[in-house]
Amino acid sequence: LKYITSKVQFTAILKDIKEKGFYKTAQHAIDLLCSVLIKRTEVEQSIIKFSAQSPAKAQKSSAIYTTMNQELALLFPESFPTSLNNHYLNDLLRYLKSLEIRLNRAHANPHKDQKKQDSINRYLQQLASLLEKDSLSEECAQYARNYQQMIQEMKVSLFSPEIKTRIAVSEKKLDKLWHEIKANCF
Repeated sequence: LKYITSKVQFTAILKDIKEKGFYKTAQHAIDLLCSVLIKRTEVEQSIIKFSAQSPAKAQKSSAIYTTMNQELALLFPESFPTSLNNHYLNDLLRYLKSLEIRLNRAHANPHKDQKKQDSINRYLQQLASLLEKDSLSEECAQYARNYQQMIQEMKVSLFSPEIKTRIAVSEKKLDKLWHEIKANCF
């Protein structure tokens, strides 16, 4: 499900649907969406389970569980599911699997998780400052989406490296993109 912004794009999507078949294309999208929603529920239940498991440990780890809930909120914005496409749904499924792995590891070693989270916080603050702008041009909105995707891929790389990232990401690449954003959007 994505917005069609031009006649060329409409024609390409229509051709693709005709080749694959409307029913098959729609069924694939629905199956993928259901998988994402099931995984989201599993992760949400795991957060609740771990946060309630050990009161002494939970107090030390409460910030981690708050962060995990914020992660879910970031992955599922208010516009969900109207602004989706199959590529994003596949990525979302990977991000949820990564969050689930992170949750298990954070429960075992909250200090290590917090240290990794601290290395990401700067990028999250930068993204928030961009998204706080009253109105973003289409170019800046695209920069924001790219930056958010790179941050998500960085989280996968840091917290669950056994899940491969879809794009190559590093602090250097994030910093480079941020400099482009500052030059074009601020």
